[in-house]
This record gives sequence, C-alpha cells and structure tokens, in this order.
Amino acid sequence: MFLWVHLLIAILFIFTFIMGLTRRKNAFIYQMISRTFYLIFLITGGFLFFKAFHRAPMLLSFKAIFALIFIVAAEYGFAKNNSNKMNKHILWILILMLILLIIVGFLAAGGRPFI
Repeated sequence: MFLWVHLLIAILFIFTFIMGLTRRKNAFIYQMISRTFYLIFLITGGFLFFKAFHRAPMLLSFKAIFALIFIVAAEYGFAKNNSNKMNKHILWILILMLILLIIVGFLAAGGRPFI
C-alpha cells in the first residue's frame, strides 16, 4: 500500500514541482502543494525504507540521502523562482536530479511494482 501511495504522490509531485518552478503567477500554491508532498514522501519512504533495507542497504541509504539533498535543492529553486532569479540552468539541474532520484528509487525497489 505504501508503495502505491508513494508512486501516486510522485506523479502528482512532478506536476506541482514543475509548475512551482516555471510559473510566476500562483507559483506559491504549487510550491506549498509540493511541500505537502514532501511530507507524504518522507512518511511513506520511511516505511518503504525499513521494509526493503535487508535487500539493498547501501542503495537505499544513498537514495534516502539523495532525496534529502533533492528537497534542499528544490527549496533553493523555489526561492530563486520567488525572487525572480530563476534561470534555465537551475531548472534543468533540478529536473535532472528528479529523474535520477526516480531511477535510483526504482533500482532500490527492485523494479516493483512494474516487474
């Protein structure tokens, strides 16, 4: 159950995250929704972490640390967007980090639920 909630929130997060970084008007609303999704990620990710830790402890530890770094980087991007100093380099770095985080997450889960 936690895996499906985690995946559903991930899909919704991608939308709100990109909208929060690219919009000037109403960006604050998307950013707050993204922050709510962080909390859900941390809760469901914690349950999934302890459930799968015996399979790949190093990969899961790396993913957890990388996820926290991503949250900090996302907040940096939101701050840049709110001060109208966002540039395309920051946006592309954040999107690349998100894609890498998703890939590492699927590797850590062993391809579940899709395999």
